[in-house]
Amino acid sequence: MQDVTKRVQEKRQRENRGRQKKQWYYGILTMLLLACFFGGRTTQAAASQADQRESAQTADASATQKKRLYRSSSNKKSLALARRMLSEKQKALAKKRAELEPTLAYIGEIIQHYYLEEVDINRLIQRTLSGVTLATTTEEAVKRMVAGLGDPYSAYFTAAEFQNVMDSSKGNYCGIGASIQKEETTGGIEIIEPFSGGPAQKAGLKAGDIILSVDGLDVTKMDLDQAVSYVKGEQGTPVILEYLRNGSRNKLTVYRDVVKMETVSYRMEENQIGYIQISQFEEVTVEQFNQAVAELEKKNMKGLIVDLRNNPGGLLTSVSEILGRILPEGKLITYTEDKYGNREDLYTTNASELKLPMVVLVNGNSASASELFTGALKDYGVAKIVGENTFGKGIVQGFLQFTDGSSLKLTMSKYYTPNGICIHKTGIRPDYVIEKGKDGEDKQLEQALKLLR
Repeated sequence: MQDVTKRVQEKRQRENRGRQKKQWYYGILTMLLLACFFGGRTTQAAASQADQRESAQTADASATQKKRLYRSSSNKKSLALARRMLSEKQKALAKKRAELEPTLAYIGEIIQHYYLEEVDINRLIQRTLSGVTLATTTEEAVKRMVAGLGDPYSAYFTAAEFQNVMDSSKGNYCGIGASIQKEETTGGIEIIEPFSGGPAQKAGLKAGDIILSVDGLDVTKMDLDQAVSYVKGEQGTPVILEYLRNGSRNKLTVYRDVVKMETVSYRMEENQIGYIQISQFEEVTVEQFNQAVAELEKKNMKGLIVDLRNNPGGLLTSVSEILGRILPEGKLITYTEDKYGNREDLYTTNASELKLPMVVLVNGNSASASELFTGALKDYGVAKIVGENTFGKGIVQGFLQFTDGSSLKLTMSKYYTPNGICIHKTGIRPDYVIEKGKDGEDKQLEQALKLLR
C-alpha cells in the first residue's frame, strides 16, 4: 500500500513538473509572438516617420530653392535697374560736362593769354570737369576753374558780385565798415581797422579778428573781393560772421549800413609837422588826401608824415594821382611787366610838387599799392621810411568784363619800383626798422617826429 501511494505521488509530481514546463514554454512563446507583433508595428511607425521627415526635408529644400531662385531673380532685376539708372546718370553727367566744356575752353583761352604764369589749360579744364555734378551751374564751374589756379588774387565774379566791388571802390556802399585784407595763414578776411562808428565797431569786431565764414559760407578759399561781396548787402540786413580771435572761434551778427569811406585822417603834430593817415587807396582817397594837405598847409606845415601802416593797398590810379601831388611832373612812379616782357610805365601827371621833408610809416600789413607808394618815394630819396618790413605783394590784377556784366579778375603782371626792384614776396625794408612798441606806445611815430624836427 505504501508502495502504491509512493508511486502515485511520484506520478503526480512528474505531471506537475510537465505542466510547469508547458506553462514556461507557452509563456516564452507568447512573449516571442508579442515581441514580433509589436516590433513590426514599431518598425513600420519608425519607417513612416522617417518617410515623413524625408518628405518634409524635401519640401523644405524645395521651398529654400524656390526662395533662392526668387531672390536671385529679384537681385538680378535690382541690379539691372541699378545699372540702368547708373547708365542714365552717367549719360546725363556726360551731357552736362559736354555742355560746360566750350565755356571752360573759352575761359581757358583767356587765362592762357593774360595770366602771369604758364598754365596747363587742358589739365585745368579736365580737373574742373571731373568735379562737375548734375547740379553744377556754369558760374560755379567757372569759379572752380579759376580757383584751380591756386592764386588767391584771381577770381570770377558774377554781375552782382562785380557791381559790389565797383561800388566799394567809389567809397559808398552797404556793409560792415572796416579796413580789411587777406590773411595768408587761414585765408580769411582780417580786420585791419573797424571804421569809427561803423557797424563792425558797434558789433564788437576788433583789429586782428579774422573772418572765416559769412552766413555759414566758407570764405577762406575765396579771393578777397569775392569774399567781401558776401559781406555787403542791403541796408539794415543782418550778416552772421564767424571769426577767429586769439585762436578762439566766435560768432556775432552785424547789421549792414551805408558806409561812407573815410580813407584819410589828418592832424597837426608838434613843431608844425603834419600827419596824414591813409587807410587804403580808393577813388575817394585822392580828394580826401588833397583836402588834408590843403588844411595842413593853411596851418604852416613844415614837414609831413604819411602813415601807411595797415594799408592793404587799393587802386593804382589813386596812388598815381596822390604821388602827383608829391613828386615833380613826369616822374616814373612804377612800371609793370607781363609774361611776354611787355612793359608799361606810369608817370606823374598834372603834378604839383610838395617840397617838404617827409617820412612814411609802414608795417607788415602795408601791401600792394601802399608798397608802390613807399617804393617810389624811397627810390627818389623824397622820404625816409620808418617801421617794419612791408607785406610783399608786387603783382598786378586786372578785370576782364563780359557782356553779361560778370568779370574775370586775373594776375597779369609784376610791378617794379622806379629803380627796377620787384618787391613781390620780399617787401620793402625801411630805412629805420623799429617795432611799434606795447601798451599804447608808438615808437615808430616818435622816430618819424624825431627825423623831422
